[in-house]
Amino acid sequence: MPIIRNSDQRRQTLEQFYFEISQEESYSSRSTGKLMLDLLEMINHTFPDTQLWGLTSLYRLVIQAENDWKSPWYIIVSGVGNEYHLEYLVPGDKSPW
Repeated sequence: MPIIRNSDQRRQTLEQFYFEISQEESYSSRSTGKLMLDLLEMINHTFPDTQLWGLTSLYRLVIQAENDWKSPWYIIVSGVGNEYHLEYLVPGDKSPW
């Protein structure tokens, strides 16, 4: 099952959002859009039976387990240059602070 954009951002799909970015004039926007489209393809291929929801915050992709913008932001992925930057929610029992 493909990653689906959170219904609070239903104006366009994640693919449409990042495709638009990949068509912008600035090189950094174009490369980010293309990188994130590749990421979406990989997610959809790797997790065909897992229900995932995605929000966009600026150009970042926020991956959630529920279709609710208030649910935990488990993973946040940013495409920068030709690499991904990942942030993830550390479980409370593993958190050092």
